Amino acid sequence: MRYSFLYIITLFLLLSCSGKTEQEERYAEIVSQWQGREIKLPAVMTDFLTGDTINLDDADFTILTYIDSAGCTGCKMKLPLWNEFITAIDSVSQYYVNIIMIINQNNKDKEVRYLLKRDGFVGHVYFDKENIIGDQNSFPHQDELQTFIIDKRFRVLAMGNPVQYNGITKIYKSILTGKFIFDTEGTLAVFSKEGSWNIGKINKEEDLSHTFTLYNTRNDTLHIKKVLPSCDCIEILNQPKYILPLDSIKLMVKFNDNGTENEYFDRFVSIYYSEIDNPSILKIY
Repeated sequence: MRYSFLYIITLFLLLSCSGKTEQEERYAEIVSQWQGREIKLPAVMTDFLTGDTINLDDADFTILTYIDSAGCTGCKMKLPLWNEFITAIDSVSQYYVNIIMIINQNNKDKEVRYLLKRDGFVGHVYFDKENIIGDQNSFPHQDELQTFIIDKRFRVLAMGNPVQYNGITKIYKSILTGKFIFDTEGTLAVFSKEGSWNIGKINKEEDLSHTFTLYNTRNDTLHIKKVLPSCDCIEILNQPKYILPLDSIKLMVKFNDNGTENEYFDRFVSIYYSEIDNPSILKIY
């Protein structure tokens, strides 16, 4: 059975909805239709406030949130909440992540400029006054389904607004910390349920080791190219070569206090695959 990752996100969204059966079914249908879909963006996008070209090519992931012409622009932007989310992501993610707010509004330049400066928004804003992006992609009309996280190929990995729903926040963080890894079609390929090992305060007399479990959700074997710890203080105790279809493997790691000066530290183990661009990233702290 192939895991439908976006269906999991649908469940999170439905928990926050009114509970009407027809609405739940409609949301589930919309989310399933967007799984792996490529979002069309202009070849060149310019940041509204700075005038700089937004770098789309180098980003590992991009989070897009679309603000349509209906209703209160400032209310929909939620800039302080986005700043909090971006700060939280920057503190835990090893990836280069773009945050782009696409605004389909006319005659709102002064208002938006004021809001951006007032709240010190640290992401990008792009004005799509002619609604070219909106028309090309036919985004859902529901506000809660107009935010997407996409990969290097602009394929949708997840949707939903992370500053409105705690469940979506957790999903986005899991993607951006390497806990969930996707294939080129935008489908969940491999994941670790825990994703991290909290050592806490280091006791140099204690033998510290831990076992991570990695799950392959594909119908094909995943081949492991290399397992790379971020420092010599992390030792890989076994060297798995592959993960069979719909199966899992154990990855055993050991902490070595040699060369570690502080009682607390923050390190990573990256697992690279032949079939997938991004590595799984396991945090040790």
